Amino acid sequence: MSIPLIRAAGTHRDAGAAIGAQTADSIGRSLEGADFDHDLVLRYRGASVKHLPSVVEELDAAARAAGVDPLALFAQAVHELSTFSQTKVPAHCTDVAAVPELTADGHLLVAHNNDLSAGDENDVVAIEWKVEGEPTIFTLGLGPWISVGWNEAGLSITGNEVAPKDEGVGIPRLLQVRDVLTRTTLTEATRAILHPARASSYNWVVAQGEVVLSIEGSATAAEAIAPAEDGTLAHTNHYVHPEMLDLMSMSQFLLMLGGILKTIKAAGAAIELDWFRYLITRYEPTDIPQAQMVGFMQSMLAGQILENPMLKSTAISDAGLTKQTLYEVEKSAFTRSTYDRALESLDAVNAEVVTLIHRAWGRS
Repeated sequence: MSIPLIRAAGTHRDAGAAIGAQTADSIGRSLEGADFDHDLVLRYRGASVKHLPSVVEELDAAARAAGVDPLALFAQAVHELSTFSQTKVPAHCTDVAAVPELTADGHLLVAHNNDLSAGDENDVVAIEWKVEGEPTIFTLGLGPWISVGWNEAGLSITGNEVAPKDEGVGIPRLLQVRDVLTRTTLTEATRAILHPARASSYNWVVAQGEVVLSIEGSATAAEAIAPAEDGTLAHTNHYVHPEMLDLMSMSQFLLMLGGILKTIKAAGAAIELDWFRYLITRYEPTDIPQAQMVGFMQSMLAGQILENPMLKSTAISDAGLTKQTLYEVEKSAFTRSTYDRALESLDAVNAEVVTLIHRAWGRS
């Protein structure tokens, strides 16, 4: 099939109107039977109007040109309200990259596989954006929504969905894509990706010139991943950086444990846990909001949380990158104070766990 090309030029309103008029059928189909919480969507819209007014202006113009309710179209952009956001990612999009030294023509190569259903094929469009005051942009996506894009400054933006567990009300991640593509350097693009008012995030794959990075993000955290030693980079729909894994681990572990215990119980086995505790990880005592949240959790889960939290430490994350524990890595690889502080915290946690085990064995 041939992908239709839409040319959107002029002001933000002009560009939005051109896109809305030429994707009206796609927009109409996407809104058939759609239902949403008006008050909640208005909160996301308020954050977007405050921080990305031009993007909202484009979207409103697209809605009017397509003959649909602007708030309904905006609601389609709030993927944070989709059922998969807090459970799992249904798609299996993949991003891969190879540094110039590996390619036949000496250029950085970036590729993206967009996992869409067959029914979405007819809604794929290419858009050339020539908006006043911005670099020329070329994008591919469904209707008005951008999946991947490049601009005349050589900036490439692709990425894939992840399922962060700290989503909040803010700028929808889908709208951030449009804003990021207006930037002309990797530094500017990264700042836009990490906007403090973001509601959540993707795993972003950003590239320019000979540099490519994967930025695993959430609403409150982010970590960059460089290509591997062999010069390749690949990412698909799940966190891999040690500092990001805990965003998914607690709820997924509890769901998995619950499923396993149900299966065991259904088979006729008796289930009795001697003890069960939650561990606070990546804890920063000087972070006041974090300390307040930990206090709240302790008041709600009194007796079920280990008394000693595991401090956030670069020593822990660096050890994880080499697939080693802090007990295995070379102490000389770290600043002494950093290593000692992390080890003291780790020893305190492990000592508490050992005490619980001994108590269950009747040895305390």
